[in-house]
Amino acid sequence: MKIRDLLTKLDQIAPFSSAEEWDNVGLLVGDEEREVETVLLATDCTKRTLEFAKEQGAEVILTHHPLIFHAIKKLTSESFPFQLASAGIAVIGYHTNWDKAEGGVDDTLARLIQMEEATVLDDEGFGRIGIFTQPTTAQELALSLKSQLKDAPVRLYGPAEKTIKRPASLCGCGESGLQTALNADADCIITGEMRFAYLMDALRQDVPVILLGHGESERPAMAALQVTLAATFPNTIFLMDDKEYDLTVL
Repeated sequence: MKIRDLLTKLDQIAPFSSAEEWDNVGLLVGDEEREVETVLLATDCTKRTLEFAKEQGAEVILTHHPLIFHAIKKLTSESFPFQLASAGIAVIGYHTNWDKAEGGVDDTLARLIQMEEATVLDDEGFGRIGIFTQPTTAQELALSLKSQLKDAPVRLYGPAEKTIKRPASLCGCGESGLQTALNADADCIITGEMRFAYLMDALRQDVPVILLGHGESERPAMAALQVTLAATFPNTIFLMDDKEYDLTVL
């Protein structure tokens, strides 16, 4: 498989052209004509990810969050993109196009929540809102998600015993979709992270907020993508990096 073949498949799943204007997706480091045998998927490309890729012989790192967001003024040995290029490792970003795609990050999070009749929350395709035909409490929902996400730093703000019938979820940082979710009568918000002022907006309306951790809310979708790509390219090894960074929950 060439990197170009991988890019073509990724574009079919979640078109790069559907990414937000401010985003930076696609091939960010490397040569699309290169033949590859091993691809490593991760939410972020960290030094730990780079070392793991080297250990596994991966020629490509496919990340959710783009390695390069802003203009680079110089490429020296201290520059992380330079280190990746020097190691012969390509990097692909698969961000907001994968967030809102069918089967993507927001859909995967909604399935994890076991949301029923999930629909798109906003006009741009982000977020999901649905129902629970078997209502649960905010605390029970938070504990279920903690169990599924293993060591995720799950936090529940608001009334823990409130019965939840209409949950809304927003992968990553849920601030931008909070008001839309509240306007849609969501009675619980599940997201990765949110600044305190936004939390207070929800709590003033008696709406609990469950925070999973930014990367933790998005990692399941990268694991799902790994399965899809492995089935598409059976002669290529697709690995998942579950430890891009150290996280200690005290």
